[in-house]
Amino acid sequence: MASEIGRTRKLVKGLTKPTPIWLKAMEQAPPMAFPCTDGKIKKIEMPEDIYVKRFFKKHPDSLYRDAVKISGFDPPPARVFAWRVLELKGPGVCEEEAMAVADMEYRAEKKAMKKAYAELKQIARRQGKAPPPNPYLLRKIQDPNGEQNNAQN
Repeated sequence: MASEIGRTRKLVKGLTKPTPIWLKAMEQAPPMAFPCTDGKIKKIEMPEDIYVKRFFKKHPDSLYRDAVKISGFDPPPARVFAWRVLELKGPGVCEEEAMAVADMEYRAEKKAMKKAYAELKQIARRQGKAPPPNPYLLRKIQDPNGEQNNAQN
């Protein structure tokens, strides 16, 4: 924008263009100029990223089973795991113990989800209905056409 102000100023001084209404205001309060980058964008790293990577090394199936809902408010399980490790490390717990506790909590939560789904299936069978699809193990697969299908693991 600054180059456009200078170009317009030259045209007005050379009498080739009438003075635009916005020129005086832009000269008094020019837009902020941002420093140029070298074309390199720094990767944003969060403190918990180390533990997210370790979580996926330990639980590679979580990439597919634990869906990340873009429009949802719940963070992905890997991020929750990492936050829990950082929270436990704060009071002075060693890193390995903190990861073990967070992993135990993650496994307990997964086990509770499976148990809840098993109970849902039993209720559906007692009522004579087809069991509902498993909401915890649902994976979205995108077709080449751009349509999304749901597939069970």
